[in-house]
Amino acid sequence: MNMPDASRLAQLGETLARWQLDGGPVHLHPEDLGWYSRLGADETASAIRISPHQSSQPAP
Repeated sequence: MNMPDASRLAQLGETLARWQLDGGPVHLHPEDLGWYSRLGADETASAIRISPHQSSQPAP
């Protein structure tokens, strides 16, 4: 798992938004990033871990 740079938060939020499907599995919601961001971009990024593989869909 990798920790993203704060500059990637917007891209991560967009990716999370694409994963939201009615009736689909529950993922971290893009608004969770927004709520956490009250602590600042660097703190938010340091709390996130992303899969090292490049995929447009979440890992099963």
